[in-house]
Amino acid sequence: MPGIPRDIDFRLLDPRIVEGRTSPIISTAPGERDGTRAGDPVDPPYDPVGVIFSDSFDDQPDWTSAMYNPAGDGVQRAKDGDTIPQGWYSARTDPKWSPSRGYPGGHESIEIKAENSGRNAGKSFRCYRHATTPGWQFEGQIPVTAGQYVKVRHRASDSPLTDTTTTLFINGTPKEFTSTTTSLGGTHTGGTDANLDTEFSSRPNRGIGSIVESNPIQIAENSTLAITNGDLIISNNLSSWPDWKYWGSESMLLQHLPQGRDELYVEFWIQFSENWTRTALFPYPTSKLFRISSWSGDGSEYGAFSDGNIGPIALWDHEVSGYGVRNRLAFRGGPHSDNYGLGKDAVPDVGHLFVPGSVGDMSLNFTGHLATMGPGNTQPIIEDRVNGGFITKNSGTVWHDQIFGAGEAWTKVGIYVKMNSVVNATDGIFRQWMNGHRIFESTTIPWIRSSETRDENAKWNLIAIGGNDYFQCYCNYEMREEWYAIDDLVIRDSIPQELL
Repeated sequence: MPGIPRDIDFRLLDPRIVEGRTSPIISTAPGERDGTRAGDPVDPPYDPVGVIFSDSFDDQPDWTSAMYNPAGDGVQRAKDGDTIPQGWYSARTDPKWSPSRGYPGGHESIEIKAENSGRNAGKSFRCYRHATTPGWQFEGQIPVTAGQYVKVRHRASDSPLTDTTTTLFINGTPKEFTSTTTSLGGTHTGGTDANLDTEFSSRPNRGIGSIVESNPIQIAENSTLAITNGDLIISNNLSSWPDWKYWGSESMLLQHLPQGRDELYVEFWIQFSENWTRTALFPYPTSKLFRISSWSGDGSEYGAFSDGNIGPIALWDHEVSGYGVRNRLAFRGGPHSDNYGLGKDAVPDVGHLFVPGSVGDMSLNFTGHLATMGPGNTQPIIEDRVNGGFITKNSGTVWHDQIFGAGEAWTKVGIYVKMNSVVNATDGIFRQWMNGHRIFESTTIPWIRSSETRDENAKWNLIAIGGNDYFQCYCNYEMREEWYAIDDLVIRDSIPQELL
């Protein structure tokens, strides 16, 4: 962006923001509710350009989330002396199919490496999501005690009319079952061993590549199981099976602005891996990509939800469902986890778009839901990057490549938030741009509501890229990993002039 400096080295600023590993970002003095402490450095003076922080990642040393933390998980903080990307506050990770967890062919949750080319041939911030469903096993010899049952599963072929076979070994004796994808519906039939399975759990209209579970069978006392090309799960109760909706693969890099702001604008470019799941596989995967929030300074900077110290929050996520790619947004209220949920009646202009029963979640299509979100309530300009032309309310189901491009294309995203003018006022703002065009706006958000226990003067002071993932549409034995990259991030105290 012309006129906007990039790669600001905070060590050269006065007052300093980051002095290096030997000098913490903030002191250990007691925290105030706005996140500051006595003696804290302050944000740089107002610059007419409006830039608070930027990072192209090109000048960052190569770094992975396990490079200085062999376990590869947990929180690493600059103020604690941990080595994290320069100029950032902290990182939190939780990989699965990574070298730090014993899988040398995989990747850590976060990588910033020269071999991972950025938007301009430099580096980028890369997050890996690992498909994981707790409880399902596929490795080694698995003992079974008396009175236990087992189910097996595999992912059906991505090609129609193709068989997929899993072999279960019970005390060394193989038993096979096979599923066949149909050309359209994705239903599954067959079972070559009547003792194991005669009917697969059919999942019609989920499409090819969906997960197929067998019927349960009882296993004899003191047996040993093994499995190839599939997963197995064990239960003591025929009618009760573990069923987790698990959010894993945490991969978050976080910046803290000690003084906070009433308004912030953040822009960055995002890219998805060639193997990114771009069609509807059930259960539909969701990845948290970005958030802006307010932290009280107490407890952990990752302590969200109603029992934490964070709020309000504005989030942007990615999902592909049976209705196509979704523009997933979420609003949470404040201050600092008080008034955390926002019901549909709390936000007059877009509350009707909230997912029923949620506390402020939206799963929006890029057609009708956004039809009046452009400037002056017009149709936003969203390029159809597959078919040419533009996405409109009449475009039908829109898929990932139409919005984000085929292959490893880059997309520019901008997010703006502004606190409501006074407590309880419904005039807080959220705006979103893609490739320089506004695609979403809400101007009636009561970000801060009355609180007897929290500071009502909360400010936006946390910005995080990455997040965790609900990614269970692949079986564990596949050890599936996909990535997205973020580059050329800029944090400003106002909307750039060219977007007004």
